[in-house]
Amino acid sequence: MLGALRWASAKEPVVVFYPPPYSETDTRDVYTTRLLAMALEKSGGRFVARPAEGKMLQGRSLLMLQQRRGIDVAWAATSNEIEARVHPVRIPIFKGLIGYRLLLIARSDAEKFSKIRTAEELKVLVAGQGHDWIDTPILRANGFRVHSGSYYDAMFKMLAQHRFDYFPRSVLEIWAEAEAHKDEGLMIEPHLMLRYPSAVYFFTSKENTALAQAIESGLEKMLRDGSFDKLFNEHHAELLARVGMEGRIVFDLENPELPPGTPVERPALWHRPPER
Repeated sequence: MLGALRWASAKEPVVVFYPPPYSETDTRDVYTTRLLAMALEKSGGRFVARPAEGKMLQGRSLLMLQQRRGIDVAWAATSNEIEARVHPVRIPIFKGLIGYRLLLIARSDAEKFSKIRTAEELKVLVAGQGHDWIDTPILRANGFRVHSGSYYDAMFKMLAQHRFDYFPRSVLEIWAEAEAHKDEGLMIEPHLMLRYPSAVYFFTSKENTALAQAIESGLEKMLRDGSFDKLFNEHHAELLARVGMEGRIVFDLENPELPPGTPVERPALWHRPPER
């Protein structure tokens, strides 16, 4: 693992290990790993970012990070509990859009969802979420029913089998997921959205502040020179254009898990949708 000053004087690049994707079909982390590599490059240190071996759920990757067992950096939606265990780099990777949620549903349920107009009507149905995802306690705190699963790929099969009614997914994730699972009879519900404040950060171990400082320095340089927004738009502008917020009913939820240190006072770090 990285020593506090090792990266500054290393003759060879220091390898920074991050969690591998959940599966061969999981492309959600392509943007994140590119952002990490660019931030490390702009930090001025000598780093090479590589995925760790094996497969791991988010909870395990954060535990390994906390214990400094083969993971140097990970990313997750922040919470008070996570920030008590690992060190956050408080620059939202997805500009807060991880909390903008569309609903993946079974195509056979489309008519049922088309009649929903209030949050109370949606709360009658059951959402699916990962058992160690921060979205699970957020939804439950707002009165939604949640069925939690252990494996990302299995969630889509469970939805297709009507083990739960809908699968809230970020506007940045859902399009690729709907395409990958269209043969299972799944679709994006066209007129509803859940929205709550949320931030995905890079995290290091509490002891590895040197790496955290390097990542933060690189991200700040990217924000100043425009390369952060350029990369973000390269991966997400087309997806955001497809959301059609003006035609959706938006249910705004509270996020009791959002830590007080969240940089809500820096508007440049957040996506601001056009006024409706």
